[in-house]
Amino acid sequence: MTQQQSNVLAAWYLAVIREVEKRQTDRQKQIKALITEINHPDTSDKDRTSLEKKLLDKEEMQLKEAKKYNEAFQKSFGKVLDEQKCIWQNLTQINSELADSGLTKAQKNKLQKQQDKLVTQIIFTQDSVQQKIRLFAESEGEPFKFIQCDRQQNPARFKDIVNISKSFTKTATDQINATRGDIFTQCILEMYRLLENPPSDPFPEPLLSEQPSIKEVRSAGDDGKHFCYSCGVTLQNAKWEVARFMFERPSQRCQSSSREKQPYICASCSALAFASPLKVTDESIILKLEPVDRSEPAKLKVKDYIRMLTNKELHLSAGRYIVLASDRTGGGDLASQKLGQVQYALAKVASIFPLEVLADFKFSLIIQGSQSILLSSRHLIFIKGLIEGYGQSIIVLGKDINMKLGDAVRYVEDDLPVMAEYTLAKISEVSGSDYSRGLEHTRAAYWKKICEGLNLKLKGGLMESDNPMLQQANLYGDVAALTGLIYAFVLAFKKNAMTMEKPEDAKREVSKLIEQIEKNPAAFCYSFCKYCTIVTIGSDQAIESDKRTLTQVRLYRNPDTQFVYEQAKALLAKEELLGQLGISEREKENPETKSVSMILYPEDLTRVYTYFSNPKNGYKQEKDWKDLTYQVKLSLYTRFPELIRKEKSTTEK
Repeated sequence: MTQQQSNVLAAWYLAVIREVEKRQTDRQKQIKALITEINHPDTSDKDRTSLEKKLLDKEEMQLKEAKKYNEAFQKSFGKVLDEQKCIWQNLTQINSELADSGLTKAQKNKLQKQQDKLVTQIIFTQDSVQQKIRLFAESEGEPFKFIQCDRQQNPARFKDIVNISKSFTKTATDQINATRGDIFTQCILEMYRLLENPPSDPFPEPLLSEQPSIKEVRSAGDDGKHFCYSCGVTLQNAKWEVARFMFERPSQRCQSSSREKQPYICASCSALAFASPLKVTDESIILKLEPVDRSEPAKLKVKDYIRMLTNKELHLSAGRYIVLASDRTGGGDLASQKLGQVQYALAKVASIFPLEVLADFKFSLIIQGSQSILLSSRHLIFIKGLIEGYGQSIIVLGKDINMKLGDAVRYVEDDLPVMAEYTLAKISEVSGSDYSRGLEHTRAAYWKKICEGLNLKLKGGLMESDNPMLQQANLYGDVAALTGLIYAFVLAFKKNAMTMEKPEDAKREVSKLIEQIEKNPAAFCYSFCKYCTIVTIGSDQAIESDKRTLTQVRLYRNPDTQFVYEQAKALLAKEELLGQLGISEREKENPETKSVSMILYPEDLTRVYTYFSNPKNGYKQEKDWKDLTYQVKLSLYTRFPELIRKEKSTTEK
């Protein structure tokens, strides 16, 4: 449509030609290096035999490629030059005949039709054809020598596209299969066609206008050359047939047609398809990025980030939009189709964007035939934490689609993060403080986001409401608080059990203890006292006393427990749960290590269970109570992933 666009395309073809030449030049250097190494006196006979075989292979490939490109260039490009020469000779002949004043009107019309037909076939000017035929002979039909000579003789013609071509990397040039001689020659022809034929068609009318043109009345049906198949406008001259670049499925069986064919569209729709990289297909995920802050600097930040991401990841961008290509398995299956477009978009965005971007920008998914779908920031942040914390990927080993990751994403969409974590913990082989610290940070970030969404203060507590999102927030906060309280007891129990039992037996006993959470605090404390008396987590020894006496433990505020520590502390600070000890009396700081911990007693569990069982505290139905204790149990299992029975497969069954 414009000269700038024409230059970019011509530069792309020049870059393709450059890469082909570079491949041959590099191989020739390798051949020379092999010859030098073979002739070196220190090379052993065994190594010389191997090097000679490599040399033979490279020489054969070099000759084969050179022959392929030369023959294709001589045959195709030489044929085009001959045809162009004939066209100009015929036009010269027709022009001389038209100059004859004795021609009849019929004879003139016939010659003019022939002239019009020949004019449409012109690619190069008459002078350009003569110059290229001369260069073709001088270069002996070698394509690289031909272009090199032309660049030396016409540096101004090539100046712009040479500069632009430097921006194209090998990844860009590999989009064209230039290993084929015919396609390589076509690149040369197209480069010259674009260089020597400036765009002359009028700029198409805009699709959107405050004063749209009136559609003309036409016959019924959708088969015909007289209207645009895309927007319906009347076509004066049907020129553009629908191509794969314009429609996802260009071949259409029109209602009033007897066969499948490619219908015609107008110049505006065609131009839009070429100008915009936003193609809504099964393979593309289109996202709109908007700043949370509406200020002008924030808008520029979005623009700069999309440009950077496009250059880095080779996705397509247009304004505030970015197109992500769907991941594929080795067998060609699209992950977006298997996981679902929304679920794939959530996982993909979470995996490629930094945490700061997920927090600062609003992401919307554009789906064909529907309104945009907002991808919640809290969901993206939590999914990113899951992917990194549990070492997940959308495609497993390049072969299979991670369906379990899809299940986890769906749980996060429903604001059931504990279920999502447990789903991935069952298939992951992760352990250690680094993984738990990252997940704890993710849990805290998710909690912060969900509270911000409800316009609630983190320290002010959540008020009762029928809002489903608020109920989920309440549930997640309560699960975290209970997890912090019980985690300290389970950790103390595990430490003693591991010293008194075999590792497998100890793990089994810890699992049994966690299972008691769904019953009542008395059952939990009874099982707990099987191995524990008075224990302080983090001490070198357990201080023993009579069995089943009061047991105290300490919950330490570490990077891997900080979120649940704060939630447990906030819960115990409630007036109904203070008991005889206030928070200031419970919480102590070690002056030497600077570590902060909080003393917990079994009776704290009893008071907390009693508190939550009160209907006014949010768990009116038995189902709600069971949901709370079940999620606490799963949350604890994610803190002790070694206790979870692992599933073998992450892929679709």
